[in-house]
Amino acid sequence: MPMFEPTSRPMTDYGGFHQSSGIYWRFAPPDVGSLWAGLAEVKGRGMAVRIRGAGYSMNGSSIPRSGEVLIETKGLDSYVFAHPGTITAGAGATMWDVQRLLQPFGYELLALDDGNMAAATIGGYISAGGFGAQSPRHGGFWECVESIDIVTLEGAVRTVGRTDPLFPWLFGSMGQLCIIVSATLAVRPRAGAGQPFPAGKRGRVPSSRRTWEKAICFSAFVPRPLWNQARNELAAIGDRHRHVWQARPAYACSLPFRRFTPPLIHPGQQDLVAVGIWGGEPEGGWDHIAIRALDAEFSLWLRAHPNFRRYAQTELLYPGFDIAAHFGVECFDRFRDWKTMLDPTGRLAPGLLDLPARRESA
Repeated sequence: MPMFEPTSRPMTDYGGFHQSSGIYWRFAPPDVGSLWAGLAEVKGRGMAVRIRGAGYSMNGSSIPRSGEVLIETKGLDSYVFAHPGTITAGAGATMWDVQRLLQPFGYELLALDDGNMAAATIGGYISAGGFGAQSPRHGGFWECVESIDIVTLEGAVRTVGRTDPLFPWLFGSMGQLCIIVSATLAVRPRAGAGQPFPAGKRGRVPSSRRTWEKAICFSAFVPRPLWNQARNELAAIGDRHRHVWQARPAYACSLPFRRFTPPLIHPGQQDLVAVGIWGGEPEGGWDHIAIRALDAEFSLWLRAHPNFRRYAQTELLYPGFDIAAHFGVECFDRFRDWKTMLDPTGRLAPGLLDLPARRESA
């Protein structure tokens, strides 16, 4: 397979808690045309595929399994100012690199991941759901995306706009439904900038170095009236497990409801707050037994609050996590329907989303 590079080199994600094994095939298309050609070869050979942007997740969803083709989207980094108030950028460009690209033109994104450095790619941020420091003003990332260009493993190309029934299901889908090629994002003028919109300007998004602090987060989306209670209870859990990490203050990020909430993030169409505890790697490294104990108490806490939803799309998950129970029967079945429609052979990221027979409500 001349387009693909076989390797057995172990690969991890941001957390470093999961690792690839066996031989897999790496494919980093430099443009959309190369991606389509590669997908045709993959389809002809019936191979399973996994998608990876920056690998900025901790749940193992971007780590290749033996025999899979790993499509790395870093070469999908083009941009164009096609329509006023927006920028269309490739899925492999990171959010912060796009933000830095915009600044000389006098514009900025409405939503960004936290950290002030290149981390999540555009495709990864959609796949995770996405929120950050600007969310209290503009809502989650899903409120700031105008359309998403996708391709399925079968080669079907589609631009998914805000009125498309598929649109809300792409946010938080963890690379299960399709390959995100690019997205059109809302932008706004920077305070005091005053430059005209650079209509027609196009190019490639410059990539910056990615250096991340190693940290673990345990976060939940909760209805706004319960956020203070949730944060306090979660902080108490963190305090009981303070030896696990170099603790940081518990956080809360408001997610005001605008047009919709992605069903894979939370079933409630209402104002939400993301609350969480987190910490950096302690001296001597991570104690995996201690982390599992914290994860176990966090999971019990969530089960006691069925209207809270874990941020499973990006944070640490261990083998055996029941993704169907996490989403709930109705949400999981609808997600299953989209998966079957867009990936009928089940070759895209197999093993992450188990697809048993439809679960029936009790």
